[in-house]
Amino acid sequence: MLPVGLVRGAVGQQVTVELKNGKHCTGVLTGVDPWMNLNLESARVTGASRAATTDSVEQAASYAALHIRGTMIKLVQLPSKSWEYAQDERKPRQLRE
Repeated sequence: MLPVGLVRGAVGQQVTVELKNGKHCTGVLTGVDPWMNLNLESARVTGASRAATTDSVEQAASYAALHIRGTMIKLVQLPSKSWEYAQDERKPRQLRE
């Protein structure tokens, strides 16, 4: 089973994605392609941004739709239901029906 199969099981559910730049994106997963590019709706992006000083400031932004490039993803937190979906997809088609 490929990781993309696991992520596909979470379509329609809320996921959290950690990016390589340290930001976190949370939203409803609406799509995933073979290159792990993700589409989120009702997304919220949070993360630390360095100001002119050495202090870091927590920033947040909301988006109606958000596209995340697969090469920028460090981690995807999936709901447990996506694992059940992936296990079901591994069964032969005759057993699923």
